[in-house]
Amino acid sequence: MTHYGELAPTPLSQEVELKLAKNAISHSQLVLMLIDPIDFAGTLSPELIRLAQGKLAVVLTKMDLLPPIAKTQEVVAWCREELSRRGARAQAIFPISSKNGMGISRLSSFLRKRAPSRTAIVGVTNVGKSALLERLLPQAAPKPTISTLAGTTLDLNSRPYHGGQILDTPGLTPEGRMDAHLCPSCQTKLIPSSPISSMLYELDRGGALLFGSLGCLINHDQTVLQVYVPGSINIHRTNAEKAPALLAEAPRWLGGSCAKCPPKKWEEQEFTLEPLEDLAIAGLGWVSVRRMPTTVQAILPQGIRTQVRSAMLQKR
Repeated sequence: MTHYGELAPTPLSQEVELKLAKNAISHSQLVLMLIDPIDFAGTLSPELIRLAQGKLAVVLTKMDLLPPIAKTQEVVAWCREELSRRGARAQAIFPISSKNGMGISRLSSFLRKRAPSRTAIVGVTNVGKSALLERLLPQAAPKPTISTLAGTTLDLNSRPYHGGQILDTPGLTPEGRMDAHLCPSCQTKLIPSSPISSMLYELDRGGALLFGSLGCLINHDQTVLQVYVPGSINIHRTNAEKAPALLAEAPRWLGGSCAKCPPKKWEEQEFTLEPLEDLAIAGLGWVSVRRMPTTVQAILPQGIRTQVRSAMLQKR
């Protein structure tokens, strides 16, 4: 079945997922690591990067879902810099869209030219491995299962490809991503089907932005924030006094989660951001600071990974 979204996932344990990925990497001459630039913080796996050193190529998936202001080559250069900061070097970086076919021919040409006997495709859940395979494999080949839910690929599958093999691995379940705090139905709402929203907010001291009932940012200084999140997220503007109570109450109109979602334990973090720096929130999106430095207080579910980084999309 393809494109189903209502069946419950049957994920493997994290230990088994990592074991299968390690097995595929160790038996391959080339490793395609898939990263979603929209959720770079939530889909970049330091463990996979470490294992794949020396035979790593990066595929940036879902490029069609970035905002229209995104310039492909600038995103590729930014990704290369982010990998370098982590001590990783990719042989090549391929920006693609499995939806519209962008970049697939260039990736296919690279694979045919390199002609590795085995190529491992690795990445975290929902990063787009199955959608990429559907593009790469011949039309007559059995198609992989594609789903908005985690746990679709449940074993190490070997598929013939131009005289070699592609090893398809289960997606690793990442820790510290927003979807871990949601029920399956609400998880699918975090997976955009159209370009993510880009909205500009000018905030005074004490102003706050709620991302549905998933978390909030409270601004300590007057500043301008550019917010990049899926269009399904209701961004509600409020103030520092009301924001914590709204998160605790999670009224239905706020959206983001429902009564079936696990209860959240909140934690607070403080970040000082310079102009043209991003605060990335794993599994949700990111916020970019414009014009002037600011300090923000983030209230997020416990354990959510965050990252302060150089801005992916520079001011135009």
